[in-house]
Amino acid sequence: MRSPHPNSDLSRFQLVGSHVMAQLSGLSTSTLKNLRLREKALIKGIHWFQLNSRNIKYCAHLVLHFLHHRDNPEEHLKEIKRHQTLLQSREKFLLLENNETEHGKSSFT
Repeated sequence: MRSPHPNSDLSRFQLVGSHVMAQLSGLSTSTLKNLRLREKALIKGIHWFQLNSRNIKYCAHLVLHFLHHRDNPEEHLKEIKRHQTLLQSREKFLLLENNETEHGKSSFT
């Protein structure tokens, strides 16, 4: 049996809407928008993603980490790099698992 990917904690990669992010962070949706657009403190493609003109998703883990470490940007940059490395590792794992399934190999053997 294949063991789960070592970085399988999906909450790290969870994308949430503005209202959920506001609840999680304790900030208003307008403050989140301000952090995105005016202050440019939250980085598009890392902290938040624009799916269309009215649909914004936030990476909850990274936004909360940013807020907790706002006075220590170096620590937050390290976390962004860790997050991106784990995301790439997870993507490779999923591709490998998908290839095995497509070629008739069971991922449960």
